[in-house]
Amino acid sequence: DGPDPRITGLFIVLLIAAFHSFNLNWSHRGQNFLVITKVLFLVVFIFLCLLFTGSYTADWSPANYHEKFPVDIFLENQFWIVFAFSGWNAAVYTASEFKKPQRDVGRAMLLGLAFVSLIYFLLNWIFVVNLTPEKAAVVFHYEEARITLAHIIASDLFGDIGGKIVSIFIILAFASGISSMFMVGPRVYQAMATDGYLPGIFRSSNDKPPTYATLLQCMVCIVLLFSHTLRETVLAASAFLMIFSVLTALSIFRISKVFPSAPKPKTYQLIAACIFSTATLCILYFGISVSNKQWYTLASVLFLALIGFLLARKQVSQLNAE
Repeated sequence: DGPDPRITGLFIVLLIAAFHSFNLNWSHRGQNFLVITKVLFLVVFIFLCLLFTGSYTADWSPANYHEKFPVDIFLENQFWIVFAFSGWNAAVYTASEFKKPQRDVGRAMLLGLAFVSLIYFLLNWIFVVNLTPEKAAVVFHYEEARITLAHIIASDLFGDIGGKIVSIFIILAFASGISSMFMVGPRVYQAMATDGYLPGIFRSSNDKPPTYATLLQCMVCIVLLFSHTLRETVLAASAFLMIFSVLTALSIFRISKVFPSAPKPKTYQLIAACIFSTATLCILYFGISVSNKQWYTLASVLFLALIGFLLARKQVSQLNAE
């Protein structure tokens, strides 16, 4: 019952796009409000669940026990875990808006990663302790049931009202994630436009948000909203976030070539980038191997992106030669 979720999603996307399109103060304050709300919700939810749960250990056993460790299934499920950590490098894209980027960007990444790790561990502990496999199977029917795991746990512990309240805050948590991407994505378009790889309309001055880049991000969101289910959208977004996280990590190998005056990366940094990239690509392969549609989508987008990049690079080279 209720309004079409896509209409609700459209309203949230347009509202967030408006916040990030016209004024930097609105953009920063709106993002900070959503992040603070999400963090407070997660902390309170975890505290109450730990306080009222009947046991701190699971009283169920897997229905399909494997004597041999299922490596492929394990790697396939890492796909969703990686998605939870996919924002680890987001601070890099807004570095120009930090007062002291050399100090604050690295600090933001480390603190964010540590906090997300702790929250992720506690949430999954609560899920495992409070949900049997039969109850948890609702995630495979989300498009019909419209119920989350947190809603089920809250309903069991605090009643129907508690489940509804948790669902409202889950929407705010999703809105916070959408808002984060509305800060990160347009900054990428802006940087590409500054380098000549996208039209100049996507550029903006330092004291103004990238309005047209934000509108482009809004259009992409709306297309995904009305053309994919939630699971397909998360799967596609995860794949692309993982790919560009790998590219971000591997860019360390080009620093000395692109910026000769910059300090050369240390050996351990290069090794860490290789380990991260290899592990992420393995997880990506197993994660989308269950869907031929995702393979076709991923390959098509990357092919078109490669053509666009080559054409843009040729144009930039011609302009520089002139």
